Amino acid sequence: MKLTCLIIILISANLGYAKLALTTVGEKNLSEVFSTVESADKQFAVSNYVVSLAMYKNAESKLSKLMELALVDPIKCRKYLLEYNKKRELCEPLAARQAHFKLKDAYLTNRLNFLNSLSNKNIRTMNIRLDKVVKSYDDLLKLSSIDYMPADLPLVTPPNDVQYLYSNYLFSFRTNWVRTLGFTPDQFFAFNQIASATSLTYHIYWLEYANKKENPEITLFQLQNMYEKLVEQEPCNYGFWYGLGNSYILQNKTQHANNVWHKALKFFPDSLYIHYHLAKTCGKNKNADTRAISHLKWILSKTKDRFWRAKAHYQLAIRFVELDDFDTAYDEATSAAELAAMDINYLSDLYSKSKKIQGQILLKLNKKDDAVDALKSAADASPENISLKLDVADLLTSLANSPGHFNQRYANEALRWYDRALRQNPKIPAAHGSKAYIYLLMGNNDSAQGEAITELAIKPDSPVTLATLGYTYLAQNKYEPAKLMFKKALDFDPNCEAAIDGLKKAESKLEDK
Repeated sequence: MKLTCLIIILISANLGYAKLALTTVGEKNLSEVFSTVESADKQFAVSNYVVSLAMYKNAESKLSKLMELALVDPIKCRKYLLEYNKKRELCEPLAARQAHFKLKDAYLTNRLNFLNSLSNKNIRTMNIRLDKVVKSYDDLLKLSSIDYMPADLPLVTPPNDVQYLYSNYLFSFRTNWVRTLGFTPDQFFAFNQIASATSLTYHIYWLEYANKKENPEITLFQLQNMYEKLVEQEPCNYGFWYGLGNSYILQNKTQHANNVWHKALKFFPDSLYIHYHLAKTCGKNKNADTRAISHLKWILSKTKDRFWRAKAHYQLAIRFVELDDFDTAYDEATSAAELAAMDINYLSDLYSKSKKIQGQILLKLNKKDDAVDALKSAADASPENISLKLDVADLLTSLANSPGHFNQRYANEALRWYDRALRQNPKIPAAHGSKAYIYLLMGNNDSAQGEAITELAIKPDSPVTLATLGYTYLAQNKYEPAKLMFKKALDFDPNCEAAIDGLKKAESKLEDK
């Protein structure tokens, strides 16, 4: 009966494809479309409705694209498109029914496996099997929501009963387990909130709380140990992996965190967060960069979300810089910045980071002015971020004093950017000292001396500033004060080259006198 409902279209390539196709590419692709439909018909004939439906959809979509691109004759091919549409519509309810019973069988099998695990009293096995029960039921619910699902299919019992059994066993297990841990009241309170959390809120709160180091009873190391036990018991709880991975990150245990994300991926293979942090915590060698890049590209292939795409592009830029592929790194940083700029209020920090790495790449490519402009964009996007202003000023200072050439334009710009930073915080360490150095290069001795003295009032142990002040005294022919400054600088840093050279000059001048 079903075969009479299908009209199997078999067209000879020699007689049909050339007449329908407008290009060689169109002919080749059209041949593949007809071949796909022929295979779908065969699958339909043997009642493989799910497989045949996927093939009909693929053929219909591909033919539509070929017609849209004018690779085939749209008028002549329209009848085939309508035919594939009819075949798909005929197949849909049959495929839906078949898929329903297949998913139902899987669901009932998973329920039985869970119930069998109760007798083993292994909480980890129970958690994994319950997760399979819930996921298979969710698959049934998703299938039931499609438009062409037959209305006469019997209802399936939800997993509430097995979830109840698990909750009771887990409560009993945890109650007995916690008694052996000797928690203080504060630790018990934290544990209760973490173990029963239904979102990431409590995990984030307690990680931040422990990171403040205000309560010796709640430390990151203690949370790490707690999460290790919880992950072992309930590996299908995303929050526990989140807590464990981040407890390591906050302790600067990057390799341990990477191992955690790697294990978590087994249970949450589609998690953008886990793929991202797995990539971010990969090491700093070629193999690690390659692994990180594969995870980041996976993210880009799976989501259109600007937040995740921008973060992935930014991390890719970092990895390609490490591989010395600066052109690709620049393209990735540009993509990250463009995506972040579309939502600048939310992603201003990421935009600034992307522009900063762009500047670093441009500097490596010897595009100095472009590098400065990129860093300026980064600083302007985050006006409260003083360190970005200092980055701009420091870059301009290094460019101003290029070997064998002093650039007045870069020097003046550097002074302006230091002043912008100092307006936000007049006591930033090193800013006044850097200004003193620039003024010294410009020959403005009085300003250099004033800035150096201001810097030393903030940071009296700065060898570079002490050396700078020494040079201002040298310029004034005050050799004893200069010698004193250079010696003080060397007390703090015996390897300070500026102080070593300055001391030689001061002593030479004193000997000449």
